[in-house]
Amino acid sequence: MTTYDCLLKAEAIERLAADFYARLARDFAAYPKAKALFLQLAEEETQHAVRVALLRNQYRANRRHLTFAPRTGEVLEVAHATAEAVLAEVMAGTWGLDLVAICRRLSAFEEQLEVAHAHVLAEADAAVKSFFLTLTKQDREHRELLRPGGLAWV
Repeated sequence: MTTYDCLLKAEAIERLAADFYARLARDFAAYPKAKALFLQLAEEETQHAVRVALLRNQYRANRRHLTFAPRTGEVLEVAHATAEAVLAEVMAGTWGLDLVAICRRLSAFEEQLEVAHAHVLAEADAAVKSFFLTLTKQDREHRELLRPGGLAWV
């Protein structure tokens, strides 16, 4: 998988995450703090997607510029499939309204993203590495926000 392909997949993952956080914000509209948290996370994921797209555009002209190890592509594919499944389940309402359970599931997803981003870091050039280092840090911050003990409003 080339750098361009990895960035395309990463962008798709971030957009899917933004979509399911936005849906959860709507589902929890009656709970202002939960709604605000999910809206914040949706906005951050949207910003991540835009930033990935900007970085990806640097590789548009030469898609063979840099190739990642096959394991990186596999990890991103798994994260993408998980994000698609989460979105489908959230949209179908199968996650219910147990906020603590939802946050635990979302925290596990954010941890999976952190692992995926770490794989990219291991194989990337300096520009990509710096970007994904920032994303990895933000994944950890998202996990902290979603941590049940960290939810003063539960």
